[in-house]
Amino acid sequence: MSPENAKKLPHLNAFLERAHQDPAGLARHLHQSSNATIANDVTVGTKKANAADTLPVVVAHGMGDSCFNSGMKSITEASGNRLGVYATCIPTADNWITDTIGGFLKNMDKSVEYFAKRVRADPKLKNGFNAFGLSQGNNVIRGYITKYNDPPVHTFMSICGINAGVGAFPECSPSTPVVGSVCSAITEVLGDLAYLEIAQDILFQADYFRDPKKVCFQSVKSTRRRRRVPAGLMRTEPGQKPVVAGVNVVDKSGA
Repeated sequence: MSPENAKKLPHLNAFLERAHQDPAGLARHLHQSSNATIANDVTVGTKKANAADTLPVVVAHGMGDSCFNSGMKSITEASGNRLGVYATCIPTADNWITDTIGGFLKNMDKSVEYFAKRVRADPKLKNGFNAFGLSQGNNVIRGYITKYNDPPVHTFMSICGINAGVGAFPECSPSTPVVGSVCSAITEVLGDLAYLEIAQDILFQADYFRDPKKVCFQSVKSTRRRRRVPAGLMRTEPGQKPVVAGVNVVDKSGA
């Protein structure tokens, strides 16, 4: 971060410095913080007989979680066993440390790019797949569908997703004390500064923050992202939320 931007965003700069100097310590801090949405272990069960015409399943984890954590491993395995299909959890990076930190410091565009890279590298997904995400993992899947969808997602189930964005950050709202480096860095950005290029290029949460008082303003600021959407892939019906054309979307979030 440049000296000028470091002055504008001192807490975010400190967050970045710690990620560079002590990534393992920061990953542990994020994992243990109240900001992380860590999935609990589930009963895996016995794998059913494989149905030849059943698609594999791809899973995306939530903020502060990791595909390398036992909870996400068990959820992924349980999904595959329940359906009798191949199932895989696609992380935001190659190991537990970088995957955990990536839930905060790898922005949405880069997370989608990495997701697409991992999907295309897996030969078992070449004919398409079904997908579900937890928390902000749904943004990654929606981004993949919108920008690529090749191989295609046939059914997308959003669980506790923040698909319509958020007006405040969980556990860091103005009504509660700002505790720790995570809240300090994020609450510093999630306001007027959320629409700065530097914030959106670094912080995942800045990419889905929506100031309810500045929705029209945000639409202008989001133009650079909307230009990348393939024509005809996203459509909006009068009075309805945007939907993804050609994909069966099951939204369990209410967001």
